[in-house]
Amino acid sequence: IRRGNVEGLSPLMFIFALVGNMTYVASILVSSLQWSKISANLPWLVDAGGCVLLDTCILIQFVYFHYWRSLDPKSKPAL
Repeated sequence: IRRGNVEGLSPLMFIFALVGNMTYVASILVSSLQWSKISANLPWLVDAGGCVLLDTCILIQFVYFHYWRSLDPKSKPAL
């Protein structure tokens, strides 16, 4: 964030991680929606859900710094 760019960041890695974690959460929830099954898997649901949230934040930053900020003429550094 301090540098204001996303140079060296691979968005595909975060997209694949996001999709993988979402399918993992979905696979746990699709097997059963009974609380006894969900409570047994709650640590893994929280872990994967947290990763989904963090990966989404990183992808939003990538879009902001790579696309939106490059369209704003005021954000160009002076040389």
